[in-house]
Order: sequence, then C-alpha cells, then structure tokens
Amino acid sequence: MINYNRAHHATLLLHAVTVGILTVAGIAPRNCLGQQYSVQGEMEILLRLSPETIENRFNLSFLVQVDPEMYKIRVWDKSDRNSYNQYSYHEGTLYTLHHLQAPTTSVAVTSAGSALHRTNMWLYPALIERREIPQNDGWGAQYLWFAFASFRYVLTIGNTFMPPFWSPEDPAIRTQPFKMPIAFDLFSEAPYLPSAARFTDTGYYRSYNPATRSVDVLPIAPAYEKGFTNAEYHVTATTNIGSLCVPRLFDFIVFAVPVMPQQKLFERIHVHGVATRVCNSPGEGIWEPRFDGVACVADLRLAGSAKINGTNANFQHVTYKVTNGVWRTPKELELTQKNYERRLQATARLLERQRRQGVRRTGSVLLLVSTALLTSAVVVWCMWHKQHRRNEKQ
Repeated sequence: MINYNRAHHATLLLHAVTVGILTVAGIAPRNCLGQQYSVQGEMEILLRLSPETIENRFNLSFLVQVDPEMYKIRVWDKSDRNSYNQYSYHEGTLYTLHHLQAPTTSVAVTSAGSALHRTNMWLYPALIERREIPQNDGWGAQYLWFAFASFRYVLTIGNTFMPPFWSPEDPAIRTQPFKMPIAFDLFSEAPYLPSAARFTDTGYYRSYNPATRSVDVLPIAPAYEKGFTNAEYHVTATTNIGSLCVPRLFDFIVFAVPVMPQQKLFERIHVHGVATRVCNSPGEGIWEPRFDGVACVADLRLAGSAKINGTNANFQHVTYKVTNGVWRTPKELELTQKNYERRLQATARLLERQRRQGVRRTGSVLLLVSTALLTSAVVVWCMWHKQHRRNEKQ
C-alpha cells in the first residue's frame, strides 16, 4: 500500500507513454489474431467485515475460453457442477445467463410398457447489454476476466482510469458511477495480460449505495486523505501455452476504505485464483451462450422510447424468450423493439379508455344516486306535508 503523490503521477505518465510506444510498435490486440486458449481452475473469494471477522467464503470452479475478439467465462460452485453462470462477450455485447442447469433426462414408462425419455426444460434469467467487463453479481467473473481476458481493454485504456469493478453498480447506468486511477504492468509475451495492477483512491470514499439508491462521497481518514492503494492485483506464477503466457496463480485484493479516524486497513476482499489446466484451443462455440431450456431475456440494447399521448415514454430494456440458445437475428430484434413499442402504446390507449369509462361510470352512478336522493326527499316531503294538513283539519 502506498500514498498517492506526485511520484505516482509520474508513474502513471510513464506507463501511459510505454503503452503508447507498444501500440505504435504494433503490439496491439490485432497482433493476437489466431491466438486462442482456454483455462480451467479454481477460485476462492474471501469477504471480511473486519480484520478478525470473515463474512463469507466462496469456493468456485471456472472455465475461461478466450479468442482475440471474444471470450466466454463459466463459473460454478465447486459443490454443484450442474448449476453454473455463463458470461459470453462478442462484438461489444455481453450475454449473461445465471443458474444454467446441465441437461438431465428422465425416463417414464408408458401404458404400453415402452420407455419415454424426457429432457427437462428450465427457465433462466438472461441479460444482454453493451459492455465488456462482467457485472458485479457476486460470482467473481470480473476477476477472471481481468486475469485471463482483459488484454483488449487494458491495451486500449493504458494507465489511466478504470471502473472499480468490485464495487456496487448503479443500475441506471449499468456500471460503477466513477472511475479510479490505475497503473499496471503487462507481460512481455502475448496476449499481454496484466502481471500486476494497482487501483489508487484519491482521498474520498466513492461508491453507489444500493440502500439509498444514491452515490456516497465521503472524505476518508486524515492519515490517508492524500490517497492510498484501494486494490491491487498480482500474478505469482505463470504458465505457457505455446508462445502465450497466462497466469497460473493470481491474487486480487481490495482494501476497506478507512472512513473513520481510527479505522484500520484490512483486506475487505481477497480473491485467489489457480489455473489447473490450460489448452491452446478455446473449444467450439466460444461466444454462443448455448443452453437447454428457455431463457427469459432482458435486452438492454433495445432501450428506446414510444410516443404515448403526445409525450415520449422511455423504456430501459425489452423482454423476450429464447429457447435452447437460438438467439434472435438483428432483423428479428428490430421487429421485437417495434412490437414492444406498439404494445406500450396499445396498453396506454387501453388504460386511457378504462379511465374515461371509469369517469363516465362514476358520473352515471352519481346521477343515479342524486336522482334517488332527490326522489326520496320529495316523497318524504309529500308524506310530511300530507300529515301536516291532516293535523290542521283535526
């Protein structure tokens, strides 16, 4: 852990110049064309509430398949391989599917005595959006991306700023609401993955707060007001796949931000990854999120607006279903968006019609009640008047 000072500014500048020279020299993502690989392994995520208190511990297995233009990450609990989460990136789009189930087949006996094989069909939540870094959903895919598939991203941004992908995301913008200074070293061999990285806090605690749905900005303890290392990444062992160099052991550590004056620094998050098997082929179907069953998709690429009662009504996504990984084509997506706009407009017209009918019904009811009350009043008055005349005659 270091303090943020002018020397660090100089380091950032030096790294930026170095990355610029590498890019000019031709060491860029396109030089990785034809280089594909896959990595299998295990990952432990340790969360602490204090230096002495462990909040939670997750033991996960993973498979990362990488191509120069795409990647696929699969993460599952070590105790349950049949249920997994999948993140597939291709052409600027990330497909995220949670709780996928391995296909299972049951056998039933018909009345005729023959065996009937049935494959279970599951319903999965799925999300499609324009982004490269996996979302912070609790499964740690963003750490695996940084370790094994971030070469395109880091060569593009250089040593500048990057979202703290371990922090909560603002659902309105689908990322962290601020970026942090980052300095990293790259391996000298392709695919030029980070060998070390340091995220620097500049003296304030900044984070989206899911409880208040707002961004917290708080000054940190005076001892660290000039800044400190908020997170660091280290590769402690590597392995080679032909001419490629990838991590075999890595650690990603996030330190708790000291907001209170007497608060001590401690490892809030510690991610330890181990690659147990590497291969120079990513396998078939690297980007297609294949699965058996039905996915209920929220597609954020189709966000737009519909003209309703003379004003634009914005929508953040469009929902639809996908069966057995047969994804919709661009033309089908365009039609899906238009149909969704029409449904919104039709729903708005129906609600307006019901509202007007409700007003008319209310007016009719009030008229009937008023008429009934007036009739009752007239009847009562007539009865009273008739009785009063009788009394006068007597």
